[in-house]
Amino acid sequence: MIKHTPPTAVIEIAEDGHTAKGVWVSPGHETFPVAKGPPKAHWSWGRYAVDFRKEDGKWKIWHLHVRTTFRTPFGQDWVSTATKRPDYLPEQGQPQDSIGVADRGVSFNEPYHPNRAPKYQPIPPDAYKTWADTFSATEFYEHPA
Repeated sequence: MIKHTPPTAVIEIAEDGHTAKGVWVSPGHETFPVAKGPPKAHWSWGRYAVDFRKEDGKWKIWHLHVRTTFRTPFGQDWVSTATKRPDYLPEQGQPQDSIGVADRGVSFNEPYHPNRAPKYQPIPPDAYKTWADTFSATEFYEHPA
């Protein structure tokens, strides 16, 4: 069981009306299957970056990337989890074997850790005219100063 609510949507539709970009901060809970023993309950917050395109008059998800803010076992705080990951979680940047294989590799993700400043990713989208004038909300980029 995985449930995330996307309550903070920021969506920008291109001036030409063919594409859109959106970002969300999403609190949620997740249940992880593990190789031995019962599933593990987690709190998980993340930031969603989504590109959309209009096909036959309907909006479709084109690209989607979730950047984890933190994932921590139920009953444990996120600082403890950041400094000592539970053994059943994969190493950072590796897929969760018990969930299945992703259709692509794990890309940029830098969850909370008390020894570094968090990245402001993804940034809310700016207005744009056409897709050729912008970049994917799912790409890694530095926030302009």
